[in-house]
Amino acid sequence: VKVFLTPNSIGKFTRSLKLFVEMSTNVKSNVEKTLINVPITYSCETAQLKIHEQTKEIEGFAENEIQVEVLVENVSNVDGFFSVEKLHDAEMEVRCEEEKFHISPMSKKSLKLIITPLKSGEILKHVHIIALGSNKKFPIYIDCKSLPPNVVIKPGRICEQELEVLVKHDTRIFIENRSETKARFFLKLEHDKDCFNINPHGGILSSN
Repeated sequence: VKVFLTPNSIGKFTRSLKLFVEMSTNVKSNVEKTLINVPITYSCETAQLKIHEQTKEIEGFAENEIQVEVLVENVSNVDGFFSVEKLHDAEMEVRCEEEKFHISPMSKKSLKLIITPLKSGEILKHVHIIALGSNKKFPIYIDCKSLPPNVVIKPGRICEQELEVLVKHDTRIFIENRSETKARFFLKLEHDKDCFNINPHGGILSSN
């Protein structure tokens, strides 16, 4: 008789398997039953995870996906089943290509994280790897430097010539995006709003 055990709680447990044996005689009405208790003792554990290169220093552009590899290792002698939390806030989005994964005992696995910074500047965040069946969490720290777009405006100065009073004068400026990410721009007049006007007031520049 095969006994299959799938524990769903961490710890040491003692259970019993009840075995009923019927001893029949020639008289059908006289049936003797014997109860045998088979003790089952087991210990349920979860794997211990080691994350190599804890701090990931990465660099990229805001609103562009950055892919990084993170090496994790199961340093225990039991199979490990894990899931990766998603991160989504005003500064950054982080997700794993494999939301759930398995690592054999004393084995390593490379995880692909897809990171999207949502603002420029340095962003420090972390995501958790969770051991399924327990409350163990293993953090992955992310140090991301999000670069602003490289935008050039030509010419640097406009309307240097003399203008006639009440005569409309049109001129142009050119905004060039020299980076590998799209760029949003907004234009605002600081002085003499009654005399000057601009069109458009903003827009999106595609990547170079």
